Amino acid sequence: MPETTAFVKVERTTSLGATVVQHGANVLESATHARELAARDGLVYVHPFDEPRVIDGQGTIAIEMLADHPDLEAIIVPVGGGGMLSGVSLVARELAPDVELIGMQAEACPSMVAALAGDPKPATCETIADGIQVGERVLASAQRNRLHRSGRSQTLPRRRPPRRERS
Repeated sequence: MPETTAFVKVERTTSLGATVVQHGANVLESATHARELAARDGLVYVHPFDEPRVIDGQGTIAIEMLADHPDLEAIIVPVGGGGMLSGVSLVARELAPDVELIGMQAEACPSMVAALAGDPKPATCETIADGIQVGERVLASAQRNRLHRSGRSQTLPRRRPPRRERS
């Protein structure tokens, strides 16, 4: 994890039994170091958000939300690296194709907005949101699931069902 990672994130990760190595000023530097450690020590490197199984795991959020509330009209997902939005959109498009999906991203580091517009993504961002860079798998998934840039926001289009009359 980057050296600037919030204490609570480090604490929660270690409480689950992980060994946390903090290195670098941002996710890119930290990930480079983690790959070096994995190669040196014969470990498997798993990217924190741009990894197919991580994206799939994030999709369980949509499964639980739609199981509890099958009539949801919209799901709002925070966008850091984009793994959660990719996983949620993948599942939601399958289970509830009409649900509106809205990705919310920090204005200070609009990596997903830039990527969807075809603009260069910021190389690094100075923010406490340490996982905010968008990965290539995440971008491909967002594009497959019809995420597009809409003004200063990102919205997945849907077909709106007719409004129910209230009596």
